[in-house]
Amino acid sequence: MEQQSTTASTPPPPATTGAAPPTPSPRKPRMTARRWVILIVVCLAALILFYATLDHLTPHTSDAYLQAYVIQVAPQIDGRVTKVAVTDEATVKSGDLLFEIDARPFAYRVRQLEAELAQAQSQVKQLQLQYNAATQEVKATESQLDFNKQNFDKIDELYKEKDATYREWVQARDDYLESQATLEKVQAEQSVAQEAATAQIDDVHVLIRQAQSALNEAKFDLEQTKVYASVDGRISNLQLRSGSYVKEGDQVLTMIDTTQWWVVANFMENAVARMEPQQPAELSLATRPGRVYGGKVLNIGAGVAQGQGVPSGELPLVESPSYWVHQPQRLPVRLVFDDPAATGPLHVGASVKVTIYTSRGNPVNLIAMIWQRITSWLDFVY
Repeated sequence: MEQQSTTASTPPPPATTGAAPPTPSPRKPRMTARRWVILIVVCLAALILFYATLDHLTPHTSDAYLQAYVIQVAPQIDGRVTKVAVTDEATVKSGDLLFEIDARPFAYRVRQLEAELAQAQSQVKQLQLQYNAATQEVKATESQLDFNKQNFDKIDELYKEKDATYREWVQARDDYLESQATLEKVQAEQSVAQEAATAQIDDVHVLIRQAQSALNEAKFDLEQTKVYASVDGRISNLQLRSGSYVKEGDQVLTMIDTTQWWVVANFMENAVARMEPQQPAELSLATRPGRVYGGKVLNIGAGVAQGQGVPSGELPLVESPSYWVHQPQRLPVRLVFDDPAATGPLHVGASVKVTIYTSRGNPVNLIAMIWQRITSWLDFVY
């Protein structure tokens, strides 16, 4: 009975169909921790090598900004503003009127000095007449001296021969000596008159020169009551209003020279080794997302303030770094656009992304170009 029950409980063998039974697939070896570490280290080393190669051959930076000459407009005279001829953010041309200062006090001063100039010219004529009169008096005194000398010589001979009295001889001698003294006096007066009449600078009498210089200065001040633009540019942050009192040399208006623009890009010092002027570059403006403009290197900065020594008479203060990895210095590189007009309106201080191609035909140039465009499109986001 036990044997029958055992047989009955055994399941029947599977039906054969003529196919071989499937063989189990071999199990794949799992990535061990050691292999993962090796893979990560290799990837990091490859990434660092690629980044170093890319940054050395095609340096890229987003630490760049637009620059232009900013002109601080300041009056050269003191006065009250009577007219402001421009508006904020207005575009002006060289020679356009910016503002006016009350011209009346300066016009009064010009008229006063014109009168003083005429008076100086009249005074110079009087001095010339005085010199001419002194010259004539010297000539007359010289003639009188010659006459008195001849008369004294004659009387002296007669006195020696007892043909003239002592009184006549004394009178002739006194006349002669008096003529000598008079001549010395009028000659001194002539010298003073001559010096006063002929004191000149560049063939112009000093009195006239002095009055003319004062008049010219007054006319210049009168001209400065109208302040004009010195270059083509754009007015920025206009705060000047009619009625304001301005002082000589104080900045009252700011104008940006729109004729010259450049980009200052701060590259790490290990990225400028292959840079040279005139190398091609690509620039993208944060104000123009998605657009890339051609440019070129203008020059590489000769230094930064970090290395500038100032004479002080003291020993240098050396600070100990608080980091174990040395932070590279950044050096300024100046670039210009190939076609500034194609960029549209520009703004001082606007952010720029820059890539410089230090060599042609380099295989990493394509990657740098792609990255330059990606960063340009990212300007839509931030």
